[in-house]
Amino acid sequence: MLRKRARQTTSFLPILSRSSARKGSKRTPYRLLVAATTAIAAVFLFFRSLRSDAKNVHRSRLLHSTTSTPPHPDGTYDVIILGSGPAGLSAAVFAARSTLSVLVLGSLHGGLLSEATSLENFPGYTSTDSLQWLQSTQKQAQDWGATMALPGLTAQSITQSNHTFQIKTELKVYQSRALIVATGATPRRLHLPKEDDFWGTFIHSCAICDASAYGPHDTVLVVGGGDAAVAAALYLSRIVGQVIVVHRQTDFTRPKNYAAVEQMKSSPKVRVLTPYVVTSWMLDPSQTLLVGAQLEHASSKKRMEVKVHGAFLLIGAIPNTGFLRGLVALNEEGFIAVSRDNQGTSIPGLFAAGEVVLDRGGYRQAITAAAQGAQAAMDAERWLAQRGRLEAGPRNDGAIQRRVMRTDPPRPAEGCDLTQIECLKDVVHKYPLVVFSKFSCPYCGMALEALGIIGANPHVIDLTYYGPKAHLVQTALAQLTGRRTVPNVFIGGESIGGGQETVQFQRSGQLKEKLLLAGAL
Repeated sequence: MLRKRARQTTSFLPILSRSSARKGSKRTPYRLLVAATTAIAAVFLFFRSLRSDAKNVHRSRLLHSTTSTPPHPDGTYDVIILGSGPAGLSAAVFAARSTLSVLVLGSLHGGLLSEATSLENFPGYTSTDSLQWLQSTQKQAQDWGATMALPGLTAQSITQSNHTFQIKTELKVYQSRALIVATGATPRRLHLPKEDDFWGTFIHSCAICDASAYGPHDTVLVVGGGDAAVAAALYLSRIVGQVIVVHRQTDFTRPKNYAAVEQMKSSPKVRVLTPYVVTSWMLDPSQTLLVGAQLEHASSKKRMEVKVHGAFLLIGAIPNTGFLRGLVALNEEGFIAVSRDNQGTSIPGLFAAGEVVLDRGGYRQAITAAAQGAQAAMDAERWLAQRGRLEAGPRNDGAIQRRVMRTDPPRPAEGCDLTQIECLKDVVHKYPLVVFSKFSCPYCGMALEALGIIGANPHVIDLTYYGPKAHLVQTALAQLTGRRTVPNVFIGGESIGGGQETVQFQRSGQLKEKLLLAGAL
């Protein structure tokens, strides 16, 4: 049909040419206009027919990929992917395109890429929002037939019996013939005295989440020497008065983006101190404010103090593999060892990709994680095919997908000035469950996902829409609760903390108890 339609359309063009030759110079401007308009219309119809046919082919392919395989009676998937970062989502795209039945467990929020300010070194993306890239890749995987479990639903434990993996979550136990682990890593902390008390208030790990808590008259500290630290320093330099970067080595040898390192060093708003380490946090007399940090020279042991209003720790991450201990071979740091030839692990049928993999070359980038995810999916498909274990499994789980795509109705205006403490008190007591959030904040997503797993429907106040006033609202929140960063989750009028605290309460079972007591469920 595509070729036939193209011939019919293009055959009209020579007729116009012959007509033009016969008319010659006697053709009137009106006829010129008609001829030109007709030619343009013909070309437009030609390209539209191509695009229409391409869309129809693509649409039928997608329809086939998501509906042609009936659910397997025992509910076993061909492959379950743990993780929704670059590795996990790339694996989902490749596995689903191979017509495998795929379930993805994880969250777009809380991973290292979701905390990055932008994605600039990924081919085809000169500069894009990191979360936007994750959302786009997730949709691509869904279009090819991958099923996304409820956001934030994670594996608690994994067992294996009868050549099938059992993945236990908070809601149910899933089964799969192959398993891909791409659970990423959690940001490290310095574990200095008082650090936990100020975590999420004056000490942070996510610049894009918490930079708005500071202004042009503030000085902030960035600790670290990798790409994440450099990117955070540059991002913060556009918001605060001064950024002090502390790195324990003399040179910045770990970052792959050398242009960003030079840009950071040449910025008049960035002060680089190397080689120094942070030895303690300095507090005000009331012990309620961070006012500085004590530093020590890595070689001479000379000490110095810097005055800062906040600190951002970008010092690497710990692999999220605790639930795998006793099942698969891990090194002393918790990284998964994979084969030299593929992404296979010590357990047949279990593959790994991304930040959880023992990286021999130090290539910890979004693109290398995505590449490993794609390879893991192809390895899984090959492994299943060689063993004759590719059977009809569940395709898009309609019930899950409907819950994932559910959107809440627009919230009404608060009716008072949220920069005033009395207004905040009225709002958090008016609703049993209130979440102060921001659209671009990964930890906000973590909190909302944890609440969603339980079935709670919070009253969300997105400070993104408050513009410059958001900083004032957060200041008022700090006066009310001692916490000025988002998310700030209130149950029954009392703050329970931010994203990490909400997830911890949810996993321990305490979150549901608190919500029931407050009448929020």
